[in-house]
Amino acid sequence: RQWSKTYEGIMLKLMELSVQLRKPGMVKEALHKYRAMCMQSNVSSLEDVVRFIVDLAEKSTEDARKKVDETILEGAEDLEDGAMETPETLLLEAAGNALTKERIDRQQVVPWMRFLWEVYRVVLDIVKTHNKLENCYHGMATKAFAFCVKYKRYMEFRRLCDMLRQHLNQLINNPRNSPNDVKITDTDTLQKFMETRFTKLSTAVQLEHWQEAY
Repeated sequence: RQWSKTYEGIMLKLMELSVQLRKPGMVKEALHKYRAMCMQSNVSSLEDVVRFIVDLAEKSTEDARKKVDETILEGAEDLEDGAMETPETLLLEAAGNALTKERIDRQQVVPWMRFLWEVYRVVLDIVKTHNKLENCYHGMATKAFAFCVKYKRYMEFRRLCDMLRQHLNQLINNPRNSPNDVKITDTDTLQKFMETRFTKLSTAVQLEHWQEAY
């Protein structure tokens, strides 16, 4: 229950294995437990681990993307429901037809996109309330916006906006008294949220998601 540098090393190795195996559930459970350990003694260690897992997941996804035709990644498939195959392609495979190059490419990169999206969601939830993690929170939100633009993820962008609105509403409607909690009345905090909102607006324009931009 008490933090030590040894635990940080274990967490980094666990995050590395979680990326290799693409296990977002493992990432979520481990980070929640590590946050409980770090909150009172060394919150900067949590930030180091969070940045490590995000950087590693981004690199793995980018490495997979470089091997395929980018045009196959465009579209509105939902990364959260796992429905990345059409009934037609599944029937063709069941009938013994050879897999198309497009389908093979999708199978190589889409699981990484789904994993990276889940990592962004978990990390934003992990770091959202501690005032020493404010820069990390807004930095991760910016990374998630960039992911949506890069891979043209319209549905994920909308969900991301909903998530960030929910986090902000929680700060406004349920203020906390702990000295380590984010306080929306703080000038620097307001400035950070304003900058993130402008980034969100810019992202909405790039994706031509006019309802969200409005």
